[in-house]
Amino acid sequence: MLIFISGGINSVFTPFYVLIIVYASLLKRRDGGVIALTLSITSYSGIVHLSYLGWVPGSEVLGPYPMIIYRISLNTLGFMGVAMLGTYLSERLQSARRELGAARVVHQSTVDSIRDGLFTLDEKGRMTSFNRAAEEICGFGQENLLNEPFSELFSQSVLDRILGSDFDANPRALHIECWSTSQAGNALFVGMSCSPMKDYETGQKGYIVSLQDLTELKHREEDIQLKEKMAAMGEMAAGLAHEIRNPLGSLSGSIQLLQSDLELSDEKARLVNIILAIFRSRKEDNAHDKSKRFFVD
Repeated sequence: MLIFISGGINSVFTPFYVLIIVYASLLKRRDGGVIALTLSITSYSGIVHLSYLGWVPGSEVLGPYPMIIYRISLNTLGFMGVAMLGTYLSERLQSARRELGAARVVHQSTVDSIRDGLFTLDEKGRMTSFNRAAEEICGFGQENLLNEPFSELFSQSVLDRILGSDFDANPRALHIECWSTSQAGNALFVGMSCSPMKDYETGQKGYIVSLQDLTELKHREEDIQLKEKMAAMGEMAAGLAHEIRNPLGSLSGSIQLLQSDLELSDEKARLVNIILAIFRSRKEDNAHDKSKRFFVD
């Protein structure tokens, strides 16, 4: 109707047929392109015939009827070419969407299958995405932390180290170990490795952080260090006891020699016997401890 009232085939709106065919092809693919092509050819042929009969106001004189057939055929070929091109582009677009969807599913499945936590940060340190392992380690969901600063999980000093690192000067990944607290309130010791996320057209776009839960390993390390300290203290105590026993043994022998050579009063002899009895009891205790350690070993 718009073309009819604006001059028929002389209307400036005639190219709208092409837009309608392209839009229908992209929207409904082949079926939409065929329907729009059929309606456009029908409409255009009808307006041309009406113009030939002089029923369209403002239309030009078309000449003999073969000229009408020629004009209809020429535009029909054009409409068909546009419909074929629109259908092809629509099918390619749908295929690209399916491939992109499949690639996205594979990518998400791969990321979620990684047992290390994985974060992506923007240039300001806000968390743009993280995988399922990161949620399990930290105990937080995406609805809590998505688009929040990385310092919500870890300290501000950790985020400052990431943002302040010059990855261009040092190509190696940044390694950080720190304590944190999970959502349940449990102490969490993590090790993280941070690398830049780059766009080869615009440069750096953010950061990729790989996270590992090292809490159990840290506790084992602390237990080993404690045992090593206790063993060192035991060795030092044994050395001190050995250094003390040697002079005491010499002292005991010297007292026995003096007791046999000197004539002591009853009171002094009694004191000397008390000292020797103490030394003998210590020797018996040491012998008992050695035999006990032997059987225990």
